[in-house]
Amino acid sequence: MWRDKLRLLTHGAVLLGAALLLSYLEATLLPSLLPGVKLGLANIAVVYAAYRYSMGMAASVSLSRILVTFFLFGGGASVLFSTHITSDLDACADTI
Repeated sequence: MWRDKLRLLTHGAVLLGAALLLSYLEATLLPSLLPGVKLGLANIAVVYAAYRYSMGMAASVSLSRILVTFFLFGGGASVLFSTHITSDLDACADTI
């Protein structure tokens, strides 16, 4: 019983790490032609979490990624570009 919960927690942490890595690589390596427009590579981990586990896991990975990315790499202006939440939830909703 507790092993299943621990396994689910560690899989969520691995997905969060993958989403953070993809988000960081997208921000540093891929140039953006339009301000505020991104390719959305971090959504790969979110959609995988929705497909493999549940929508709750996908939402927790998405919201955790947004918060951790904001605290690690963001500044005051990144609050204005907080539309990632809606795009991630929309990506999760498209998988249903």
